[in-house]
Order: sequence, then C-alpha cells, then structure tokens
Amino acid sequence: MDAVRRIETANSIWFFDEERAQFRRVPRDAEEVFARSDDWQPFFGLEVDADTGAFTVLLDPDGTRRYRSWLVEARETVVDEATAEMSVLPAQD
Repeated sequence: MDAVRRIETANSIWFFDEERAQFRRVPRDAEEVFARSDDWQPFFGLEVDADTGAFTVLLDPDGTRRYRSWLVEARETVVDEATAEMSVLPAQD
C-alpha cells in the first residue's frame, strides 16, 4: 500500500488513501487495522483545520454529506464522542 494518512480521534483511527480517494475508520482498540480492499469507502475531500484540530471528510462530490471529527491530540480533554454523518443542505433564499 502506498502512503496512507493516519488520523487519530478519541474513539477511532482513520486511514486515508488519498491516491485512491478512499478511507477506512477502525475503533482505537481494534487488533487488525487493515482489511480487505472492499472495506474502504470513497471520499471526495479531506479538510483539516490545523488551528482547531477539526477535520471534515466529504462523502459525496457536492460536499452535502460529510463526517466531522477532531484529532485526539488537539482536544484538551478527550470526550468520547461518536462520529456521525451529517448532511449539509443548500441555503434557502
């Protein structure tokens, strides 16, 4: 496997294969972190805020579906927050 970016959060370890535009998230206590190639999911962008430690994974080309979480070392106190998918709807005029 080529270079894979690793990001740790309070409850997960995220692996981003940016060359293949796919990612995988595993629980921090998982014994096996690499699995079959079909266990990876596509992503369309990764935004990391160096100031806050927050990061956002774009799950569709429009960026309307996303995951948002925080790097574990960026949080002063570790909160056991489950990462959930969020939808971003277009602004209503």
